[in-house]
Order: sequence, then structure tokens, then C-alpha cells
Amino acid sequence: MASLVSTHAANIVALAVQADALVTQFRALLQSLEDEERAIYLATQQPGEPHVTDVLAGRRRLGHYVILRAQIPANAPIPSEHSKTVTQLAAYAWSPFLG
Repeated sequence: MASLVSTHAANIVALAVQADALVTQFRALLQSLEDEERAIYLATQQPGEPHVTDVLAGRRRLGHYVILRAQIPANAPIPSEHSKTVTQLAAYAWSPFLG
């Protein structure tokens, strides 16, 4: 019969496997966000494309906001400056350009 300690140790290792997978996905997601931000600003340099300023929150470095939100402990209140979800921030920032 396994002890409680060995059961919890096994659970931690299993969760670590999940964490590794999530870290890989998270890093890919952050890179994709960065790539899309770069692409949209390059596209604005093409004739006929709308001008996009980056003065609106969510139009640059959205990945940094993702990281800030992810660092808030699950049982902690979310500070008002980070109260918008990533989706809310991105949708607000890019709504003028969505079809």
C-alpha cells in the first residue's frame, strides 16, 4: 500500500508532466501573438492598408499582459489594472479593424 507521501509525490510528478506540456503550448502562443503583432504593423506599411497606432492598450505586447494575468494566484483578487480578460483587451484594442 502506497503512503500518502508517495501518492502525493506521484501526483506532483504527473502534474509536472502537464506543466511541461502547458509551458510548451504557452511559449508557442506567446510567439504567435508576437508574430501577429509584427505582421499587422508590417501590413500597415502597405498601400491601402489602414493606419494603426499602438497607443491603445492591447495593440502591442499583448503577450506581456497574458503573463501578468497568469502570475496572479488563483485565489487572489485580480487588481483593477488587470481586470480585463486577455480576450476583452484584445477585442477592445482591435475592434475597429475586425470585419
